[in-house]
Amino acid sequence: MSYAPSPTWSLEEILPGGVEGAAFRDRVKKLDQDVAAFQRSTASLGALLPDSKHWRDVVFAMSRLEQDLDLVASLASCTLAADARSTKARLAVAAVTDLESKLARAAIPLEHALGSADTTHLEQFLSQRDLADYAPWLRHLAEGTRFQLEPKQQALLEDLDRGALHGWGELYDLVAGSLEAELEDGDQPPRTVGINAISALRSSPDASVRKEASAAETRAWHSVRDPCAMALTHITGARQTLYDRLGIDALASSLHRNRVSQAVVDAVLAACDAARPSLVRYLERKAQLLGKERLDWYDLYAPLPGAAEISTSWVEAQELVAAGLARFHPELRDFAVHALRNRWVEAEPRTAKQPGAFCSAFPTHRQSRVFMTWADTLDATLTLAHELGHAYHNQILFDLPHPRQRVTSALAETASTFAEAVVRDAAVANAPSDDARLFMIEQQLQAGTTFLMNIPARFRFERQLYRLRRKGAFDPDELTEVMVACQQESYGHALNSWSPMFWASKLHFYISHFGFYNWPYTFGYLFSSAVYARAMGEGPSFLPDYQELLRRTGYEYTEVLGEAVLGEDLTDVAFWQRATAPLLSLVREFLDATPDTPAPPPPRHRAKV
Repeated sequence: MSYAPSPTWSLEEILPGGVEGAAFRDRVKKLDQDVAAFQRSTASLGALLPDSKHWRDVVFAMSRLEQDLDLVASLASCTLAADARSTKARLAVAAVTDLESKLARAAIPLEHALGSADTTHLEQFLSQRDLADYAPWLRHLAEGTRFQLEPKQQALLEDLDRGALHGWGELYDLVAGSLEAELEDGDQPPRTVGINAISALRSSPDASVRKEASAAETRAWHSVRDPCAMALTHITGARQTLYDRLGIDALASSLHRNRVSQAVVDAVLAACDAARPSLVRYLERKAQLLGKERLDWYDLYAPLPGAAEISTSWVEAQELVAAGLARFHPELRDFAVHALRNRWVEAEPRTAKQPGAFCSAFPTHRQSRVFMTWADTLDATLTLAHELGHAYHNQILFDLPHPRQRVTSALAETASTFAEAVVRDAAVANAPSDDARLFMIEQQLQAGTTFLMNIPARFRFERQLYRLRRKGAFDPDELTEVMVACQQESYGHALNSWSPMFWASKLHFYISHFGFYNWPYTFGYLFSSAVYARAMGEGPSFLPDYQELLRRTGYEYTEVLGEAVLGEDLTDVAFWQRATAPLLSLVREFLDATPDTPAPPPPRHRAKV
């Protein structure tokens, strides 16, 4: 059954005319004026006094500004994603980005006044009834000032970063966005493709295609390794200079941003290490099935011999998602149907769309929008479920005041991964054949090795960057050597070859606004696994606890949340090891379902690349 009247979303009810309409232009103009007024207010803020009306007005104003800015930012980014060639959309995004920078600069006096406030005065101020919902947010802002310089210096740094630090990130984006790879195909002339086109070849059933695609990707990134190393040198160096000045560890800001302690991250990584032997056995068995002694890096996403992708139409996917979510609770199904029927989902395959998938919230309208590009695959069906899970999370948060809707990266994947797991397990349970079931299990194991092996390798590499930077500018050869060493540590030497230019090709290392965009993925994957296990154990009666968990992700510290809702100590490695148990049980099922002797090599033929 098709619930969506169209595979395209509707943005008209958000603001008539979209980014080209008068409503959007008027809001941006009004926001610019309001931010300027807010900057004048914070400049005359003074010390925090519990009964200060001026302080209360400034706090309320900042919350309103953030909410209004979120609206135009979401609309602009959604419009650009749907049509990446739109000049109007690019200009709208640029205008919003400028407003965000102005607001961040204007907020500096408020943040520092909170950070330096007398503790008794701060708590008296926050204890006022109409400020109760603002308390977690304001305390977090106060704690965050230890990652900032003194107000005047911080304001100057914000201005300088726009043209300096962030310029290196933009340079990398320019290099990566224009990079091309040359694919060689026997006696045929080399074929030039954009670097992003390589990713589709990683899952080719033909080993020669995968091998050549990997080689072409490596050659392409090697050709731009010097500007990549230079950009990484200055992004890392700028951060390290600030961290040294503040006397903090390079990871501290990421931990604060995600409301997580170092002990939690250590426990997560320890659980990944404990799971490694089982995952290595999976990789070894997959190598046997592919007729190899050990897998190469380019085999990690290879399909099993004889496996065929499960085809799912857009109409079938909607029913699969709805039926799958209903297995846990009808409320999730009803929400997904509501989103589809009201055209919250943009899925039409067409040119000029940006790659990837996301969910964007519009709290003032109590709506979300899901962006993806449909393909007739099970993976696309699971992407739809994943993004609708984000939308359900948003819907729960819409019941809260805006200051309590700030979800961290570490917890943002809770509802999305949960929804994906519910639909995936429904698909596995209803697999039409043993081969189809094995295909779906192996897809889950591919994802598991990414979260528990690949991402920890990225984390270890980023930690090493700060050690290397103290020696001077980065040497591309040394970056390559360290990258491979980190991969070997995480994969336990299970592979025959590695990805030497991964340090250059992974965008996450070049995000200039913040670092360590890696460990939260593994945290989110395992935390959601634990929540899902609890839900499957308790059934539909778990829904109120699940909703309470989602509400508190908007403001609660992660360890408090784990103890209060799950009754678990997130600093305990045993908790995270239990979270890996479902994945490791799939490893055992995979091993039981496949022969433990090397399969004969597949017929040698050469497919076009």
